Amino acid sequence: MTDTKLEDRWVKEIEPILLGAKVVHLRYQEKEEYWDKRPLEIILSNGAVLFAMMDDEGNDGGAFGLGWVDNARQKTIKAIEKLGGTIPVIR
Repeated sequence: MTDTKLEDRWVKEIEPILLGAKVVHLRYQEKEEYWDKRPLEIILSNGAVLFAMMDDEGNDGGAFGLGWVDNARQKTIKAIEKLGGTIPVIR
Protein backbone atom coordinates (compact mmCIF):
# COMPACT_ATOMS: atom_id res chain seq x y z
CA MET A 1 0.00 0.00 0.00
CA THR A 2 1.39 3.42 -0.93
CA ASP A 3 1.88 6.10 1.69
CA THR A 4 -0.90 8.18 0.15
CA LYS A 5 -3.36 5.29 0.23
CA LEU A 6 -2.43 4.46 3.82
CA GLU A 7 -2.81 8.11 4.86
CA ASP A 8 -6.19 8.34 3.10
CA ARG A 9 -7.36 5.15 4.81
CA TRP A 10 -6.47 6.43 8.27
CA VAL A 11 -8.00 9.86 7.64
CA LYS A 12 -11.26 8.11 6.63
CA GLU A 13 -11.21 6.12 9.89
CA ILE A 14 -10.36 9.04 12.18
CA GLU A 15 -12.22 11.93 10.53
CA PRO A 16 -15.75 10.95 11.68
CA ILE A 17 -14.53 10.67 15.26
CA LEU A 18 -12.61 13.95 15.47
CA LEU A 19 -14.26 16.41 13.07
CA GLY A 20 -16.95 18.46 14.77
CA ALA A 21 -16.12 17.18 18.26
CA LYS A 22 -15.29 19.83 20.86
CA VAL A 23 -12.68 19.68 23.58
CA VAL A 24 -14.59 19.50 26.87
CA HIS A 25 -11.82 18.69 29.34
CA LEU A 26 -8.04 18.41 29.70
CA ARG A 27 -6.23 16.38 32.34
CA TYR A 28 -3.04 14.46 32.87
CA GLN A 29 -3.42 10.71 33.37
CA GLU A 30 -3.42 9.56 36.97
CA LYS A 31 -0.12 8.20 38.34
CA GLU A 32 -1.11 4.54 38.46
CA GLU A 33 -3.50 4.62 35.48
CA TYR A 34 -1.49 3.20 32.55
CA TRP A 35 2.19 4.05 32.23
CA ASP A 36 5.13 5.56 34.10
CA LYS A 37 5.02 8.65 31.87
CA ARG A 38 1.68 10.46 32.11
CA PRO A 39 0.55 12.25 28.94
CA LEU A 40 -2.09 14.93 28.70
CA GLU A 41 -5.55 13.58 27.83
CA ILE A 42 -7.82 15.63 25.61
CA ILE A 43 -11.43 14.60 26.26
CA LEU A 44 -13.89 15.36 23.45
CA SER A 45 -17.64 15.98 23.48
CA ASN A 46 -18.34 12.61 21.84
CA GLY A 47 -16.44 10.70 24.54
CA ALA A 48 -13.26 10.18 22.50
CA VAL A 49 -9.99 10.73 24.37
CA LEU A 50 -6.76 11.77 22.66
CA PHE A 51 -3.43 11.04 24.36
CA ALA A 52 0.15 10.75 23.15
CA MET A 53 2.07 7.49 23.22
CA MET A 54 5.81 6.98 22.82
CA ASP A 55 5.28 4.57 19.90
CA ASP A 56 2.66 2.70 17.87
CA GLU A 57 2.67 -0.18 20.35
CA GLY A 58 1.66 2.00 23.31
CA ASN A 59 4.74 1.18 25.40
CA ASP A 60 4.52 4.40 27.45
CA GLY A 61 3.00 7.86 27.44
CA GLY A 62 4.43 10.53 25.17
CA ALA A 63 4.50 14.26 24.53
CA PHE A 64 2.26 16.16 22.09
CA GLY A 65 3.68 18.61 19.61
CA LEU A 66 1.76 21.90 19.54
CA GLY A 67 1.51 24.31 16.65
CA TRP A 68 -0.88 25.99 14.27
CA VAL A 69 -1.42 26.09 10.53
CA ASP A 70 -0.02 29.18 8.83
CA ASN A 71 -2.92 30.34 6.64
CA ALA A 72 -0.53 31.89 4.14
CA ARG A 73 1.09 28.48 3.58
CA GLN A 74 -1.43 25.72 4.36
CA LYS A 75 1.21 23.02 4.78
CA THR A 76 3.38 24.99 7.22
CA ILE A 77 3.01 24.35 10.92
CA LYS A 78 4.76 26.73 13.27
CA ALA A 79 5.55 25.74 16.83
CA ILE A 80 4.18 27.88 19.63
CA GLU A 81 7.41 29.32 20.99
CA LYS A 82 6.13 29.99 24.52
CA LEU A 83 5.72 26.23 25.07
CA GLY A 84 8.69 25.21 22.98
CA GLY A 85 6.28 23.48 20.62
CA THR A 86 5.68 20.65 23.12
CA ILE A 87 3.00 19.70 25.64
CA PRO A 88 5.16 17.70 28.06
CA VAL A 89 4.66 14.21 29.41
CA ILE A 90 4.88 14.01 33.22
CA ARG A 91 6.65 11.28 35.18
